[in-house]
Amino acid sequence: MNIIQMNNIKPGDGLVRSKSFLGLIDHYGLYVGQSKVIENHPLHGVRLITLAEFLDGRQLLRIKRYTGSEWSRSNAVNKAHRMIGTRYDVLDFNCEHFVNHIHNIGVKSNQADVARGLFFGVLAIGFIAAISGD
Repeated sequence: MNIIQMNNIKPGDGLVRSKSFLGLIDHYGLYVGQSKVIENHPLHGVRLITLAEFLDGRQLLRIKRYTGSEWSRSNAVNKAHRMIGTRYDVLDFNCEHFVNHIHNIGVKSNQADVARGLFFGVLAIGFIAAISGD
């Protein structure tokens, strides 16, 4: 039994695997059937790859189930196919944004929001240190 059957993964479901060595960053893709995934990759943008290429030897961490009807699930997969070639943007359209957009959650990414918060937090600390003269 393969990973698709074991986890009852259906076209339109989001797949999440670890991206970084320490597991701090996750990578998202959309399962589209026939062991294929559409992902938004930093170097290649939105593209169609095999499930094995998506997993890249790593474990599947979780599945973001598509919650719509079979008809809307099919439309979501078609929407993902139409987005092939769209450019990647780490803060405004990364892999998490892509899957959330296809799932009609909106173009949002918790990971990007955390990164922005950390950046501005460090910037604020640096600014305070600079004006305090220490």
